[in-house]
Amino acid sequence: DEIGKSIEQFYATKPSTNNNWLIVVFGILGSVLIGMGIILIVAHNWDQLSDGLKTVLALIPMVLGQVIVGYSLWKKKNETLWIESASTFLIFAIGAAIAMLGQIYNLGGDLEGFMITWTLLAIPLVYIANSSMAGILYLAGISYYNVLADYFHRNDTYYFWLLLILIIPFYYLQIRKNKKSNFLFIFHWLMASSLVINLGSIAHHTEELMLVAYFSLFGVFYLLGTSSRLHFENYRINPLTFIASVGTSIMLIILSFEEVSKELFHSSLLRESEGFLLAPEWIATIVLTGIGLVILFKQYKRGELVQFQPFSWMFVLFLFIFPLLLNFEFTFWLINIVTLGTGIITIKNGSEINHLGKLNFGLLIISTLILCRFVDTDLTFIVRGVLFLAIGISFFTVNYRLLKKRKQNA
Repeated sequence: DEIGKSIEQFYATKPSTNNNWLIVVFGILGSVLIGMGIILIVAHNWDQLSDGLKTVLALIPMVLGQVIVGYSLWKKKNETLWIESASTFLIFAIGAAIAMLGQIYNLGGDLEGFMITWTLLAIPLVYIANSSMAGILYLAGISYYNVLADYFHRNDTYYFWLLLILIIPFYYLQIRKNKKSNFLFIFHWLMASSLVINLGSIAHHTEELMLVAYFSLFGVFYLLGTSSRLHFENYRINPLTFIASVGTSIMLIILSFEEVSKELFHSSLLRESEGFLLAPEWIATIVLTGIGLVILFKQYKRGELVQFQPFSWMFVLFLFIFPLLLNFEFTFWLINIVTLGTGIITIKNGSEINHLGKLNFGLLIISTLILCRFVDTDLTFIVRGVLFLAIGISFFTVNYRLLKKRKQNA
């Protein structure tokens, strides 16, 4: 009886932490739908309303959202559902208020200015409410802004990187405190994808250097993804190592084409040295390569580099390959050898640790390389057929052997 009472007392006094993923997701979706419903209802009779009434209606959802967030922080601070749903509703209410006030008073402006204003007004909520969903929406918002500003309109602004700095402390705190959070898993994917997409926006005059920058970025991702301190083993799919492996492989495959190698050989990078050291591409390359080398050295000192991983070291190797690409026209053969070696080592590593995903990814690299050589070489249909058969048999054989090995070990 005493044990039963103790258990009942424990659960009675335990804070209610609703971490059910589906409930939280539906709560967030409900908040978004409620906000959209309010906007659509008001929009139906929008033209018949006075400017004063329009202003009040534009601000009501935002005020209501602030009240709900305040209540959540005061009464429901330990309940994820309340915090995330309220924060999501308030962020969309802020965006709706900015858009409607701009339309009511003809304030002008463009979509980039709207996104900047919206994200800057949303960032305090990320820290005040400690809301992961607010952080995710903020990161998505600044990424969308940068794509609009620097890719489509070529404004050559660097506001994205300043806005990104504002979310880094929150991201770091989530890594430290919520290692198994589903929101953190989404955050990892979005942060890595955002950096990959937006890094290219700084390329203006010395685009060739971005090859080194991207290899270094993927190297940083892979090293962080394999770090024991970040606990990526909690996830079925490691977002950083996945993006790094795929990104590195795609770049190697692209550089393996003869036409790409010749284009780099005829580039004007070596001839245009004026302002080279101040170019944003050069700065990004130095920073990312430096970060990668520091992480690589630290992991080596901690003894974490037990198994040789080609994706961890590729950015270092490319530092030596890149000058060859600029000075020699036929360096693509070296890239082909490196790509083939990467695939073979990946297959070997996957077989050693009994990992079907890695093993098949290594086979996929080699298969893609062979298929690409079909495009730019004159091979007979018989040779191509034999190679296709060899690839298919290889996929079947290595998977069969690994599955058989698993069964024997079990």
